[in-house]
Amino acid sequence: MSDTSTTLDARRSTLDAPASRPSYAHIPLYAPGTPPCGTDVGDTINLWGAPPAALAAVRAAPDATVFNYPSLYGAAIKAAIADHAGVAPDEVTTGAGSDGVIDCAFRAFAEVGGRVAYPAPTFSMVPIYAHANGMAPVPVPLAGDDWAADADALLAADAAITYLCTPNNPTGTPLARATVERVVAGARGLVIVDEAYAEYVLADDERRAEVFTPEAPGMRRVLSLRTLSKAFGLAGLRVGYGVGDPALVREVDKARGPFVVSALSERGALAALADADDGRRWVAEHARVAVAQRRKFDAGLRALGLAPAPTAAHFSFVPLPDARAVAMRLAAEFDVGVRVFAGLPTVVPALAASGGEGLRLNAGPDAVQRRVLEALARVLETPAPEGR
Repeated sequence: MSDTSTTLDARRSTLDAPASRPSYAHIPLYAPGTPPCGTDVGDTINLWGAPPAALAAVRAAPDATVFNYPSLYGAAIKAAIADHAGVAPDEVTTGAGSDGVIDCAFRAFAEVGGRVAYPAPTFSMVPIYAHANGMAPVPVPLAGDDWAADADALLAADAAITYLCTPNNPTGTPLARATVERVVAGARGLVIVDEAYAEYVLADDERRAEVFTPEAPGMRRVLSLRTLSKAFGLAGLRVGYGVGDPALVREVDKARGPFVVSALSERGALAALADADDGRRWVAEHARVAVAQRRKFDAGLRALGLAPAPTAAHFSFVPLPDARAVAMRLAAEFDVGVRVFAGLPTVVPALAASGGEGLRLNAGPDAVQRRVLEALARVLETPAPEGR
């Protein structure tokens, strides 16, 4: 061992590590809570894969894609997203997933100590990003048999930022237009409308939900969020975007900074967004398939005596007592992964009956869904072995 290494080891033994700020120290690492499994429906990704054009573009990337910086603010991606979403390029901001855009918007539109109001349960990173940015998260429980967001209670929070998710994650339930419009009209600050699952709404012939993205710029205080991680099948490339008034978007871009979306991600995203059979037409077709499969999945869950929440996404949320124990048995005995939620507000009657616990299950091909339903049937009909 060199003298330098010995000196460094000595210094490490005598110096204390710096403490994080008190309001930050309690923030947990994001942890889905279930181990990787051979059959996994816990994440809300596209279980049919990614557009062939995107896969081909990534495979064919030249060496310069690696050793050059990506574009500053993703001008080419903004133009492609604008064409897909029906807005103008200067109404688009991009980020490392839509959660990256949330983080930037929080920094841009709320001071330290500001309040962030959101329906609960919803996307689990919202309170984490609020705490990380020195803000105060204000959860407002969903209410009623229809799993509706409580617009009046959200407005009563008098928050600098109000976050809405439609269809909501993890419940899949859509927000009524009247609820969104009520919040937008009454909020004093930014309203984020997270539409990560919009492609599935657009693919659903029953049209049980609406998409607000094209209207967001005209709403002035609204930032609509979308992502290429879900229906587009590019979760590994981490590309999300927000749509809003150009002045609002400029503020988010300032918080975002340059070079956020990698050059390889840019290549894959541009290919996926191309209006071609192996690009976004592939996305639209597989979104329709996923919606049809989710309906079949819901029917199978109901046949097991379960009651999935009314969903407009490609996944189902099932209130279930002892959901964590059920998930552990699915993983350990059947190599099946699902997403567990516990400690949820119990204002919704179905969550009151389940003790605030439930499972989220992603739609997939027939073989995947059969395996999950068969494993669930075995777990629900047989008691857990002693000592497990």
